[in-house]
Amino acid sequence: MSSCVEENGNAVSEKKSENGSESVVARNNRNGRKVGILRLKKDYEVCWNFHGAPEEKDSTAQVEGNREKSKRENSKKRKRGMNKGRKLKDLGLKDRKPLSEQLCHALARGDECVHKDNCKFSHDLKTYWETREKDVRDTCVFFEKHGSCPQGVKCLASKSHTKVNEDGIPYQVKNLEGKPPLKKINELSYELKLTLRKKRYSFDPEYLGRSGKTKAVDFSNKIYVAPLTTTGNLPFRRIVKEFGADITCGEMAMARQLLQAKPSEWALVRRHESEDIFGVQLADSDPKILGDCVTMLAKEIDVDFIDL
Repeated sequence: MSSCVEENGNAVSEKKSENGSESVVARNNRNGRKVGILRLKKDYEVCWNFHGAPEEKDSTAQVEGNREKSKRENSKKRKRGMNKGRKLKDLGLKDRKPLSEQLCHALARGDECVHKDNCKFSHDLKTYWETREKDVRDTCVFFEKHGSCPQGVKCLASKSHTKVNEDGIPYQVKNLEGKPPLKKINELSYELKLTLRKKRYSFDPEYLGRSGKTKAVDFSNKIYVAPLTTTGNLPFRRIVKEFGADITCGEMAMARQLLQAKPSEWALVRRHESEDIFGVQLADSDPKILGDCVTMLAKEIDVDFIDL
């Protein structure tokens, strides 16, 4: 049974079942479309029986297949880029040895291990030398140029600068003809890092006036390498110094992150011994943060000028 009436310019049709217990009212406009109902794709349609849960059109097997497919896609997304299940054997490489079987770095250089018995690495030089792999190269560039190798007996060309004593323990020899490498300055020390992160650093605004470190830098008739973000790093500045640059400046560093002792930001203020005149460029929107950062850098690092 159905009836149709006119209401506010819209056709309202009412349909009743045979027993008259259920009724569905649908409003239609003059174009024949239902008013207030959004058209959906057939893939998203769900049939309701008005007495229970919705009845899905897809079969049970198809639904289970879709769920398994979505699970596989999600697992691929989670594992992408992590390489958790990658094994070196599958790539034709040997698995990495555990820390207890790897030689201590300090012991390999010939230094004393500060951790001693608490060290996670092995201190058995004799066993390491007997079971180590063959050298990849015949000569070590560091040993020939600087007189010593920072890797010690773990070098890929260790036979060129390693000898064995009567007890079978290897040790590194020195090359007296080599020149010691130039050092890097302005490294972030462990004590300073803890002090800054715990906000215990005392900023003295009058330090610059008392220290006498302030001096004028003469830029006239000199080659100045301006701050170059993502380009003017330490290796690049060493190259331009060899080509005749007089004054160098580090990349722009954020003052707030320097006060937070972030290693990535402190890497921008490192200085090489070959840089005669070196400056640091700082950026921040708060004048107080800039002032505290300037005071801290003038006290803790070796810098000739600061660009704000």
